[in-house]
Amino acid sequence: MDLQAFFQSNLGNIPETKLEFYSIFIRLTLSCTFGFYISQVSHLSIFSKNKNPDIMQAQFLLTFVSTVTILVIGQNIAWAIGLFGALSFIRFRTILQEPRDTVLFFFSATIGIAIGVGQFLLALISCIFLTILLYVIKIIIYNKNNYYLKISTSNENCIPVITNFFDSKKIKREMVFFNMQKNTLTIRLFIDFTAIISLMEQLKIEFPEFIKGYTINEDKE
Repeated sequence: MDLQAFFQSNLGNIPETKLEFYSIFIRLTLSCTFGFYISQVSHLSIFSKNKNPDIMQAQFLLTFVSTVTILVIGQNIAWAIGLFGALSFIRFRTILQEPRDTVLFFFSATIGIAIGVGQFLLALISCIFLTILLYVIKIIIYNKNNYYLKISTSNENCIPVITNFFDSKKIKREMVFFNMQKNTLTIRLFIDFTAIISLMEQLKIEFPEFIKGYTINEDKE
């Protein structure tokens, strides 16, 4: 008994959904449009300056691939089992640093599936709500007084000392980079200007051997 006969004997004759060319074209076009929109909203609403263009490409392509997958499967359970069985052998070794990106990948796949099954209105409304949520989160949580603090240090050994100091004060921060040639440490701080000056004066008092000077620049994103 071949594989097709096996599935027919166990699952019965399952009707296949035959889509016309224009229907396939519309769904794939909408999939590309929604995928591009999701990637752009994700890119513009992120608060970090470390924006990875590969994430945008992956979100766009995932939406398209999800739609194609649904179009291939249709109502054929046998094809679904075979396709997802084959996809299970794929190993993804890319680690997403932001949990937000993981959620948006799931959202991209969901929108692709929705378009594949013809739920265009649901996909549109979901994208509108996503846009509102992302910008509300950015405005309420992250749109505070953000500054870049550049500290001139004696050597790179001061990095754990400085970061531990900010952590002990429970200051939300993001270490950007350390310039080994100039011995400057750049940190992004999510507090107001006067608080940074006060903290730096404390830091200079506690660790005068490490701090040579500092500059504060406003984060204009």
